[in-house]
Amino acid sequence: MKNPFVILLLSAVFTASMIQYIHADNISVYGKLKDDNDLDGSVDSVAFSPDGTMLASAYNIRVGASPWISKRSGQGGTIKGYVILWDVNTKKKIDTITCSGYICCVAFSPDGKLLAAAHSDEQGKQNVRLIDAATRKDRYSLSIEEDKVLTRSVSAIVFYPDGKKFIVGTTGYPKGAELIIFDLELGNRQSTLKVGEMSLSSLSFSLDGKLLTSNSENIVKVWDISKDKERNSFSVGRGNLSVMSPDGDTIAVSTTGSRNYPGKVGLTLHDAKTGKERIDFKCLRTGTTILFTPDGKNIIYGYGGIISFFDSTTGKRIWSTDGPNFSSMAITRKGNLIATGNNSGTVWLWEIGAHKQLHEK
Repeated sequence: MKNPFVILLLSAVFTASMIQYIHADNISVYGKLKDDNDLDGSVDSVAFSPDGTMLASAYNIRVGASPWISKRSGQGGTIKGYVILWDVNTKKKIDTITCSGYICCVAFSPDGKLLAAAHSDEQGKQNVRLIDAATRKDRYSLSIEEDKVLTRSVSAIVFYPDGKKFIVGTTGYPKGAELIIFDLELGNRQSTLKVGEMSLSSLSFSLDGKLLTSNSENIVKVWDISKDKERNSFSVGRGNLSVMSPDGDTIAVSTTGSRNYPGKVGLTLHDAKTGKERIDFKCLRTGTTILFTPDGKNIIYGYGGIISFFDSTTGKRIWSTDGPNFSSMAITRKGNLIATGNNSGTVWLWEIGAHKQLHEK
């Protein structure tokens, strides 16, 4: 009789060799972007320009911390934020834009002319700077605070696909999560939509700009953005992140089960109209990032340092690769490059190879 331990060991070795083979054929490290000041910081948001030639990274460092307090512990000192612009082709730094405090989000406008950065000021108030991407000069700054009593934090920022408006997703007490819509031409606040009583974690548009999805704890909402009205909503247990498919038909949700919000831990796909679960991807980890590929055929799921590609129709895992821990991810419009920002202040660029051929097989 064959030793079951030996069989199991051989199976594990074979599986590991297959993962390495898939990794080598379908995704490879295109480059690593590290600022030359070599400070110990974190990259908390990344964004490609629409043409994929430029990358913006939100780089936050802790300054003034006592020597006996760990920089990674979140204690002591203050946060200093920088937006670093990179040339993707040469992997060289273009410029550094200093912000007064922590930067949570960066995003490019659809035409690539504006760069948005949500950050805190010296008093801890939240602002969004709209910066000319070519000259790096401020176009204007949008204040998120409405009064001295209410303090809000920015969770997500997103441009309308037509580039005329801009949405800031916020969380604050006592109003809860809200969407603040700004007119980009005038630079003023246009309207505010109530999202939920709890915190907001993500915003995502359909490709045509007609629908928007928001995630506030256990509720995913779909908005008819042309009318500034909620179209429908559904419960997902405890939602961590959500992203809408380019065609607006489905929504991928990362969930965290708990005693108060029982449910799956991992990744599920839902019908955008009914909220009905279509696919359980059988992931037992809560993701830090979710993206659809531009063609909508695949879902990219990030957790820890693992990047996994799934077929969005069948739920089949196509391939996975492992790297350093990251908390932010972006993909080019062409779908050929992924950027991940990690806790050591480095941006990794990943080149996607033959995942389309794998999907077709």
